[in-house]
Amino acid sequence: MNHYNALSRRQAILVLLGFISILFVLGLAALIGLTNLTRLNQQLEELVTDNNAKAQLITLMRDMVRERMLSVHTMTYLTDPFAVEAEWERYSEYAGRFIHAREQLYALHLTEYEHQLLESQKVILADAQTLLDKVVSLSRLGKAENARLLVLQAQAMNDRVMEELQTIRKTREAEAEKSLQESRFAYRYTLIQMLVLGCIAIILSILIIVFVVKKINHQERILQQALREISVLNELLQADNQRMGTELAITRQLQQMLLPKEQELSEVNGLEIAGFMEPAAEVGGDYYDVLKHNERVICAIGDVTGHGLESSVLMLMVQTAVCTLLNHQENDPVKFLDTLNRTIYHNIQRMNSDKNLTLALVNYQAGKLFLSGQHEEMIVVRAGGTVERIDTMDLGFPIGLEENIARYVAQTQVSLHAGDIVVLYTDGITEAENQVKEQYSVERLCQIISRCWQCSATEIRRAVIDDVRQHIGNHRVFDDITLLVLKKL
Repeated sequence: MNHYNALSRRQAILVLLGFISILFVLGLAALIGLTNLTRLNQQLEELVTDNNAKAQLITLMRDMVRERMLSVHTMTYLTDPFAVEAEWERYSEYAGRFIHAREQLYALHLTEYEHQLLESQKVILADAQTLLDKVVSLSRLGKAENARLLVLQAQAMNDRVMEELQTIRKTREAEAEKSLQESRFAYRYTLIQMLVLGCIAIILSILIIVFVVKKINHQERILQQALREISVLNELLQADNQRMGTELAITRQLQQMLLPKEQELSEVNGLEIAGFMEPAAEVGGDYYDVLKHNERVICAIGDVTGHGLESSVLMLMVQTAVCTLLNHQENDPVKFLDTLNRTIYHNIQRMNSDKNLTLALVNYQAGKLFLSGQHEEMIVVRAGGTVERIDTMDLGFPIGLEENIARYVAQTQVSLHAGDIVVLYTDGITEAENQVKEQYSVERLCQIISRCWQCSATEIRRAVIDDVRQHIGNHRVFDDITLLVLKKL
């Protein structure tokens, strides 16, 4: 009996050792397979990413060479100097985009041959650039025939550049195909290794399958329960999103309803007024209003930090507070802004928010304009186009930041004569960026207004907004855009 027990123990030990050996073989197969497959997958991903990046950059460079050549060719047929200058700007933009793409291409992993081709292009492009500069100069001087002769010479050089770019692309495709074949061979070899080692562990695999199936069934039950819970949460989330979307739509509609109407603005005596507001999100944090009170015209403009529902609610509070103070005959700018600030400050504290806003008030009566409150610069363009910029930094303090701002509030006076223009705006205009992160700037805004000083307020508004949109292009708008134009009749 003792011998039988010893034998049984020995057999159990052998079975255990065999089981451990099979586990080791199976683990080794899995380790080798996973290591090789991971390495191959990483190599293929790097290869595909690198090739795609190079292909896109090469395609972009070819397009820019072609577009630049087309732009130069177009210049030789233009007779309007302004059209030539506009085409030259496009020509310069194509050149810049080509250089940027080439720098990105240099940053990628290049073969020695590809690097040599890119370096040789620089010489060709330098010669071509000399010719193209002459073409541009001749086009500006109106010597179209001479310019076209040089265009033909430059075209030949650009064709060489296009051919070398195509050579780089074909070389890269050939190397990619070679690397792909090597990866396929290594993949097959890995599969054979895994197959051989896997066959050794067939018996153990059957047992593992049974165990795994049980585990999978258990996990599947857990997963189904989790999916049911997720489905319920998703329905709740959709309902919340729909409710929030409805609330945002109502808030935006309310904002638009509270803006001054064209008919109201047209009824203001002595002034021609045009306003514009476009939020960056569903609802914005910018604010402007034009109110008539007895013989005075009060214009207000502000910018709440950030945008979205919370900023829009704060904007509505400001609009309500301004109207209330005017209805209570509050004319003193210090008391006006200090009282408004206290109301907004306490509401912000109650909301547990960190929002605040800049706010400027313009009080106009009988050719006199009184400005108070801290906001962006106020632009005054006199009849004739002379520009005056009035800084508001020392005329107030951000609303809602401190409880008492009376000591910070001041007022300045500006006399207006027939034809004078006053422009108020938010930083969504002056800080609007294009695709190269260049801001629109106050200087450009002043140039547009000065150029259009003889136009109506509505035409000035349209000119500014069109120019801002042209500057932004397809770039994303990150801030609300608000503009208010007043012209003394």
